[in-house]
Amino acid sequence: MQSRRADEVSDQVADPGLRDGAVRLDRPSSRVPGSGKLTEGTVFAGRYRVGGVIGDGACGTVYAAQRLDDGAAVALKVIHAHLARDPQVSKRFLREASILRKLDSPHIARIHDSGQDDTGLLYIALDRVDGEPLSAILARDEELPIGDVVRIVIAVCEGLSAAHAAGIVHRDLKPDNVMVQRTDAGGSMVRLLDFGLSKTLHAPPGSTNLTEQNMLLGTPDYMAPEQARGDDIDARCDVYSAGVLLYEMLAWAHPFARRSPLAVLTAHLTDPPPELSRRRSGALIPPALAAVAHHALAKKRSERYPDAAAMADALRIAVSSPLDVDSVRPPPAERDSLPYRDADRFSAVHADTLPAAFRPPTRSGRGPGIPPWVVVSLVAAIAGVLVGILVALRC
Repeated sequence: MQSRRADEVSDQVADPGLRDGAVRLDRPSSRVPGSGKLTEGTVFAGRYRVGGVIGDGACGTVYAAQRLDDGAAVALKVIHAHLARDPQVSKRFLREASILRKLDSPHIARIHDSGQDDTGLLYIALDRVDGEPLSAILARDEELPIGDVVRIVIAVCEGLSAAHAAGIVHRDLKPDNVMVQRTDAGGSMVRLLDFGLSKTLHAPPGSTNLTEQNMLLGTPDYMAPEQARGDDIDARCDVYSAGVLLYEMLAWAHPFARRSPLAVLTAHLTDPPPELSRRRSGALIPPALAAVAHHALAKKRSERYPDAAAMADALRIAVSSPLDVDSVRPPPAERDSLPYRDADRFSAVHADTLPAAFRPPTRSGRGPGIPPWVVVSLVAAIAGVLVGILVALRC
């Protein structure tokens, strides 16, 4: 079987002769009868030997596979056979491959190849990450140490930052799409997966909008309020989803746990998340770290961090100054990022060494702020004096 490159496939999908979106299926691949899955040991597209199933999603199945020419281990994402004739799904699959080629980050699974086999099945070959999804970690009873929580979320933010710099919003950040791989040194390598629902910001004129009107794309548990409303979105949509992840790993509970997806969406739109103070184990959560989660979860996107890079900076500040809630506030709109103090120190600061309990200070080292009514009174008094002077001069 011969493999066709993604650009050739894109031309085929755009072919006027296939305006119904049908992709020709001349003969079936070797599949497990009744399941639609590829048989283990099958050579797919003439280039990959298929292994076991790694994951199964709405649009496709991901297999552990081996590239025949060099033996490299890859994750092979293959579109479901019954969706190969769906023009919307096919175009989205092709667009995911195109987007992945634009992204360069150690925290995003790297694309090796994409195309279509001779039976019409689209595929994407990616780095195979031998780890476990964050969802599996969260399903366990034992909560992660705060140091691991911070490192994972910072890595997620760095991956999102690379996407945001390329004008891409992930739009479906959730634990299933965060792969955590333990390293020999005892650390962890984090990679973002599945850009199938991502959105390109500032798309060039004439580009195709693959989002149908009134269609909600994403996962309700991690969906930003503006996303739930069907409004236009930007990078702050991903910041909100990262905030849900951070909150969930700190509290070891979802901030908007409800009985139905509709109730969850309503909570995202209307309910404030419970205050973060203690972990499930009873340990106190550093106030600055809790503040980062709450800022990221602001209902109004103008009150969140402007992008994932700014959220990562705030997390680094929270590690170095766990009681300094003022310094992790999102920057004003006219500033692009937080002025992170001593950025190079983070590699030497291990969040695991933070004290087991954090208690907010009885009085901030900066001193109490000036109440707004005092400022208003002062302005009114000064205005009164000026008016009095003007009147006196006229007399």
